[in-house]
Amino acid sequence: MPELVDRTVHIAAEILKNHAMGFQVVREYRRTRAGYPDVDSAVAAVRRTSEFYDKYLKIASGREDPVQGKRVLEVGPGSNLGLLLWFLARGAVSGTAIDRFPDLLPTPQLQALHHAIAARWPASMQQRVEDLVGLPAQRFERDDCRLKYRPNLALEAATHQLSGQFDIVVSYGVLGLIRDIPGTSRELYRLLSPGGVMVHRVHHGTHGRIDGVRAGILHQYTYSERLWQMMYSNRGGPNRQPARAYRKACQEAGLEDVQVIPVQQVPINLIERSRPLLHPQFRTRSAEDLCIHASALLARRP
Repeated sequence: MPELVDRTVHIAAEILKNHAMGFQVVREYRRTRAGYPDVDSAVAAVRRTSEFYDKYLKIASGREDPVQGKRVLEVGPGSNLGLLLWFLARGAVSGTAIDRFPDLLPTPQLQALHHAIAARWPASMQQRVEDLVGLPAQRFERDDCRLKYRPNLALEAATHQLSGQFDIVVSYGVLGLIRDIPGTSRELYRLLSPGGVMVHRVHHGTHGRIDGVRAGILHQYTYSERLWQMMYSNRGGPNRQPARAYRKACQEAGLEDVQVIPVQQVPINLIERSRPLLHPQFRTRSAEDLCIHASALLARRP
């Protein structure tokens, strides 16, 4: 009974939040209240993401130095441009970030974060971006900057403006929130130049807390599609699609050398123990599908 009460309260709270996010005034208020992470968290996040791309870009490109001289696009950079600074410090000629939401706030705090992130790199890397780390957020929206930020620009619109302009396209934790995977795969294909590669970290698992909720780390699979939409349709909840759906969508979009490499996995015994708690829509999903908690999605445009 306590679990049922907790679950009911959780569902009701999520539905109310989702309903509120349907109002423009609420979305604007939340944006004005957004803040930057502390410096240590920002530095750690860039280190984690850069290590990920350093590893998987080598696999996708087949080159030991896959960044030198490349034009890089990041989809959904979040609150700072530290990852693109890393690409530029490694030898990329340009870095562009697009975001459906204006998450990069124009405050001096952004400059402090960029300084702190770059300060951890070797001197040779710092020299390549020393003209960028102190720039205000507004400067990144200009076309004459090597580091560009395009807020309020959805992927579909970006395709019309930036088609075929990038040698590398990356995202971290974005594609797991996209509902139209086939359509997004086609847009990513168009953004790449011929021979260009893309690497994405896709989060397939539960977001938020897992302690004390039904099925724990598989919690998101305990809801029907209708109820899930009531809870997250305005808030960008996980799409709950398996890794194979991304592979298929990329292949159908015309991308080649498509690989889905598990990065984090759920133990099989935990899956089978939790399976009776899952919604019938997911209860028959294979253990292979349910076990991939996060993956690296690699592909190349021919």
